[in-house]
Amino acid sequence: MNGPGHQAGSVAGLAGIPRAISIARRVMENTPHTFLVGENAHSFAVREGFLEQDQLTESGRQAWQHWKESQTASEVAHFEDNRSYSTTPVLLTPESHDTIGLCALDQQGNLAAGCTTSGMAWKIPGRVGDSPIIGSGLYVDNEVGAAAGTGHGDEMMKACLSYRVVLNMERGMEPQEACVEALRYLMRKVPPELHQNYGAALIALRKDGMTGAAATRSGFKAPNQIWQWASMSDEGLVLREGVYVSENTIETKLDE
Repeated sequence: MNGPGHQAGSVAGLAGIPRAISIARRVMENTPHTFLVGENAHSFAVREGFLEQDQLTESGRQAWQHWKESQTASEVAHFEDNRSYSTTPVLLTPESHDTIGLCALDQQGNLAAGCTTSGMAWKIPGRVGDSPIIGSGLYVDNEVGAAAGTGHGDEMMKACLSYRVVLNMERGMEPQEACVEALRYLMRKVPPELHQNYGAALIALRKDGMTGAAATRSGFKAPNQIWQWASMSDEGLVLREGVYVSENTIETKLDE
């Protein structure tokens, strides 16, 4: 999403072509549309000169086969098998998703944001998460700021989470405060018994260059992982451990 002109482009359900975010930019720059999906997104990418590539690795094939063999029939998502689907929440783990979100401010004071993902592992075919959804995975208002998110996209979409961060900044909140409030809003809307199954993390960049970030404790803090985000300025790259948010607390460092 590009601040000047309030431009946006996205693709989803894209197979066989790497660098989906570059194709999304072509949608924004070279078409009157915002969102292309599936086979037609693939055809558009080929027409734009992107090369097809087999992206299935042997390790990926083996991981999928192992997962499939370990599931019950109702949990294996294949339409051709005419199976029913479980409504059990999908746990957020480091192995089940891989998303990159970024926000940028140039020397002219213009903002941009991007979000790209492999998608949640083991999903039902056709499922699209928050990353390509403008207002959910990313959002920019060139007069206010930019935001991007990662986490359990099926829940984040329901809260228009990145839009809410930018809206909070427009209301006068500092970027980190805006991220924290958005996450608390999400947790208020998700039934309490499901909190530990979902997770979300947000970054924000205000038009004056101030940054902020926050993540839910669930999904982003565990014994073997920490929530980190990076920022770049004239002083160089800084990697920070993020703020962890629960319903009533903000935690800024790991437990002893």
